[in-house]
Amino acid sequence: MLAERWNTRADHAFVALRQYARRRRLPLHRVASAVIERSADDTELRREFDGTARGPS
Repeated sequence: MLAERWNTRADHAFVALRQYARRRRLPLHRVASAVIERSADDTELRREFDGTARGPS
């Protein structure tokens, strides 16, 4: 869903999802459910994505 919403590759969206969950110490399935329900903070998820898209410095 994130990959489609953000028009990006699925692996980039998954990394953003995983990083969001890790940084907040949440189970991945809970974050995924929040994305599906559109109750996740899209701005915060996007920050994770933006860091993923740029790659390591």
